[in-house]
Amino acid sequence: MTNILKFGVMSALLAFAPAPLNAQTTNVVLVANISLTGFKQAGDRAAKIRITNSDLLAALNATGQFSFGSKAQLVLVSTEDQLPTFSVREKSGTNQTTTDVSGFLTLSEGTEVHGKNNTQSFVYQTYSFDDENGTTFSVSGLTSLRRSTITSPNIGPLMRVSAGSGTIGGGGTVAGDSVALRGTIKEGKPIAEVDGD
Repeated sequence: MTNILKFGVMSALLAFAPAPLNAQTTNVVLVANISLTGFKQAGDRAAKIRITNSDLLAALNATGQFSFGSKAQLVLVSTEDQLPTFSVREKSGTNQTTTDVSGFLTLSEGTEVHGKNNTQSFVYQTYSFDDENGTTFSVSGLTSLRRSTITSPNIGPLMRVSAGSGTIGGGGTVAGDSVALRGTIKEGKPIAEVDGD
């Protein structure tokens, strides 16, 4: 009888035990700016071409999966100091939405070299885009990353990547026509945020 009583008490305690808290992750968001120029094959001639953030957002909208407005920002979101992924962020009044677009625009990197007590790094990065509608590119180059202390409300100081810049080049297609590209990638305006899983 004593064992049955103990079992009943243990069951009651477990029933009222607090549910585990949702795991939280800390993200650092950087505003990204991609600016590419180059040449597009146009019949038997080469035509100048330019690709910027607004062109990438327009290409994403043309997929029919998005409807980003003119004030939308391309951002890189790094979770717990890992390699960031691309999203698009929009604000409407006090509301903010962040839409993952890493299925279309990706970042990969090779060897990273650190300096200045890990506050500066140099890394070879590749940015790839494919709107699945004839516009693609893969551009690579050496990117300089800077780490510094990032503070945000209710988040302790974080030593994370706070800015980056690089010169990139490569090729792809626009509306199915071959393109040769070169340009820059810049990242900055860091914001630290906490997400609950």
